[in-house]
Amino acid sequence: KINNENINANKPKFKKELYSYELDENLLIGFRLQLEQAEDKDLSEKNSIKNYYLNLFNLTYFPFKLNYDKKNHLLELILIKNLEKKNKNEKYVFQLIVNDGENEEDKCLIEINILENQQYNNLPPKFDLNLYKFFIFNLNETFIV
Repeated sequence: KINNENINANKPKFKKELYSYELDENLLIGFRLQLEQAEDKDLSEKNSIKNYYLNLFNLTYFPFKLNYDKKNHLLELILIKNLEKKNKNEKYVFQLIVNDGENEEDKCLIEINILENQQYNNLPPKFDLNLYKFFIFNLNETFIV
């Protein structure tokens, strides 16, 4: 088996064209969302993945920072501002682009849907009575709870 490590024969490739995530609007600044990385079949350091970057299209507010730690094989978005939920269907859609240093790149879409109050229950259930009596019937016994 011979490997020629000086040729950039493969471009980096994402497994999917769209990655979708759901985040609670109450997440704390510093929250880290790990992203799926692209795969590059080139073996040499010279021809492997060099960088990731974002195309935010026309987003006017983007509360994340992209962090790529090549040494630890970690790609993540870090929350640097509060999530804003101004309407019911708040989401961020943007492009994640990977590059291997020789103008070989691949792209995927990232969709982050912001969910309202998933961590906190602002409206706990209300009961009509303070005490309820009920019976549980078993084949051999009756229990009062």
